[in-house]
Amino acid sequence: MLKASPSRIALAIDMKAKDLEEVVYFVSYIVLDPGSSKVFKSKMILDIGSVKTAAETRNRLRKVVIGIQEDLEPNSFAHTRAKVLAESLADLSRPFSMDECTQFIAKHTDIKFGIGASAIEYLLKDIDLEVEFDKVKKQLTSKKSQTDRRKLMRRLDVIDSFLKSGNRPE
Repeated sequence: MLKASPSRIALAIDMKAKDLEEVVYFVSYIVLDPGSSKVFKSKMILDIGSVKTAAETRNRLRKVVIGIQEDLEPNSFAHTRAKVLAESLADLSRPFSMDECTQFIAKHTDIKFGIGASAIEYLLKDIDLEVEFDKVKKQLTSKKSQTDRRKLMRRLDVIDSFLKSGNRPE
């Protein structure tokens, strides 16, 4: 299902197949729940593999870490840790641990990150098929582009198949 073209899993959770593969194969992190954050969106890919996306990802992470640092008590261990993380994220030539950074942010905010098949399973479990079906049908009527309509039709077909079969996407 992952490598099939089009990927039914990617269609079900409305992601690009390439992004889905990067998350499943532990290349990129994904935002499972942005919480109250205005910096992250649901299903946003956090990629540090290419120069362009690495800078953007680091800047987003740094913004959140600095926000956390401002809320922490000065001279506390967490405040110092936030300061070190923010400094390492600011310098593109300086390595940092994505795992450590996402765990720190998740601990101090309501943002949830994921990686691997478990992250995709979380997203699949979170799908409300009836709501998604109605949403895709509504989008279909407003799209004029043939490519967009084709993608939405494929997604609608996958969601409809789940509804008719009684199975869940996960």
